[in-house]
Amino acid sequence: MHRFVVLILVALLVAGSSLCAQQKGPRLLVVQPVFDYGFVPDSSKVAHTYWLNNIGTDSLKVFSVEVTCGCTKASVDRGVVAVNDSMPLEVVFDNLNRLKKQTRTTTVLSNDPASSKYEVSFRCFTYVTGEPTGPVAITKNKRLRLTTLDQGKDVVVTIKNVSKEPLEAKLIAYPSELVSVELPQGALAPGTKGDILVRVKSEIKNKNQLKSFTFEMSDAVRSRYTIPIRMSEPISALKRPEKGL
Repeated sequence: MHRFVVLILVALLVAGSSLCAQQKGPRLLVVQPVFDYGFVPDSSKVAHTYWLNNIGTDSLKVFSVEVTCGCTKASVDRGVVAVNDSMPLEVVFDNLNRLKKQTRTTTVLSNDPASSKYEVSFRCFTYVTGEPTGPVAITKNKRLRLTTLDQGKDVVVTIKNVSKEPLEAKLIAYPSELVSVELPQGALAPGTKGDILVRVKSEIKNKNQLKSFTFEMSDAVRSRYTIPIRMSEPISALKRPEKGL
């Protein structure tokens, strides 16, 4: 019996040593490598930020990123991610002339010996005006086109529960550097409307941005909806002549 226990302990030590050996070096991990935008209005651009985490024992070097379609752009700081640190990877999708179900993949090239080509992806359903969008219809501001004149102001997105059951909304992702988002409180009764309050930050460093926010309803399939946000300078500011001219 004693010998049997000793053999088990030895086996566990060997397995533990093997596991530690496997974990040495840089290791890339994305906690949520697949993102679901849900319903997205046509002729718009949406964005999502993935976080590239280094959970290894050595520095992670990100060389480049590759996309599978010209409709997708990926932006990442090519460089070194220290151990237990992370780096943002922003992926922007242009769904112009791309309707119904869409899926795209972005590949991160790094010095991770186990996953030198690490894939992240997203999916969505692009709809046109008047097309059914599950249990909720967006009746006001399905896209947000903002300018720097909107800084510090509130914008309202209105949704309507077109299902036969009460539904609650849950915020999934939003660009905190640009806006804050307040969803309707409590359940939205069938046939009623609710307002989503979008507060634009009063001070915005980047005057031209393509972002979006995503929320999820409490129906059986957890339907998601994404509101594209475009921030730009007003045309009057762009055309303003320089002093002295």
